[in-house]
Amino acid sequence: MKQELTLRQAEQDIIHLCQSGLDSIALRRAAAQRLRKAIPFDACCWGTIDPGTLLITSEVSEGIPDFAFALAAENEYLMDDVNKFSVLARSSTRFGILSQSTQDALKQSHRFHSVMSTIGARHELRVAFVCDRECWGGVTLFRTADSPDFTSAEGRFLGRLSAPLAEGFRLALLMDRSVVAANDPGPGLIVLGESGAVEAMNPAAHAWLADLVEPGFRVPEGWLPAPIHEVAMRARAIARTISNGDTPEHLQAHLRVRTHSGQWLMLHGSHMIGSHVGAGQTAVILELARSSEIARLLMLAYDLTARERELLQLVLQGLASSEMALTLHISVHTVQDHLKSIFDKVGVHSRGELIARVLGDHYFPHVGPR
Repeated sequence: MKQELTLRQAEQDIIHLCQSGLDSIALRRAAAQRLRKAIPFDACCWGTIDPGTLLITSEVSEGIPDFAFALAAENEYLMDDVNKFSVLARSSTRFGILSQSTQDALKQSHRFHSVMSTIGARHELRVAFVCDRECWGGVTLFRTADSPDFTSAEGRFLGRLSAPLAEGFRLALLMDRSVVAANDPGPGLIVLGESGAVEAMNPAAHAWLADLVEPGFRVPEGWLPAPIHEVAMRARAIARTISNGDTPEHLQAHLRVRTHSGQWLMLHGSHMIGSHVGAGQTAVILELARSSEIARLLMLAYDLTARERELLQLVLQGLASSEMALTLHISVHTVQDHLKSIFDKVGVHSRGELIARVLGDHYFPHVGPR
């Protein structure tokens, strides 16, 4: 009974945190602190996920060494294993316990050998955060052999928090509005070897990497942020499917990520080929994201319907209501109804304010409302 009360209180506290307007990093740190009181763990990793590609865009972790993130990305996108986030996001429960998914044959899990061995973990619980069929993040909890395994009750508890945490992650994306003027050093290029180590990097890439870490963070030699590994491993996974004669229509080696200065980056991964290319080399390109790419992500974040997303795209193109009606084969009155709904969801009163909110706040931070 006491455990049930503890979990119930923790559930209420975490739901409150998700509705409190915290930014993404603060939300994850606060949720981890509160969760630990209800479900003890020895290490954890909370990741935001690009709902368009299901690639992890940032991580907040405890008890996990930096080099483990390259191993985790390799496992997530290149290796056969259980409880991948892309699978959990489509499951009815949203969670997976490693021992149960492997029927206690832990050694059959590649992640057990590659990632968990680096932190001395034996037990793992994973949960994908999904609301309205879109995955916005996930968490992996670890326990050492000195601690008991995660239980189904603990998994169900976190599964119930999947939608509230997804909503919190979604809202955190909208709350994070920077007023820092954009600075574009140009496209960055990073070449990774088969092991994931950096083999070459241009000056622009150095500049972008500095903006992907928290101010004051001392970057270890050879270290890369998690999104770089994520997109590189997805590119390698695509190359493998092509070499096997498959067409990877559902896979995309790119993701959208927010820098600490408030700019949006698009990361592209590509597996390199050619007679002068080293074995297993992968290139990652970092560049300012196009406004259309950010608009697509924000449309999901604002919870717009499919029709409302179409209308917003046309607003950004500068079409009048009559032109939108002709384009979408609907009446002008219906266009106005949809626009009113969009205004209500975004929190604006006119098309000008809508454009300023979507592009000013999130794409050109220096021209948006202060």
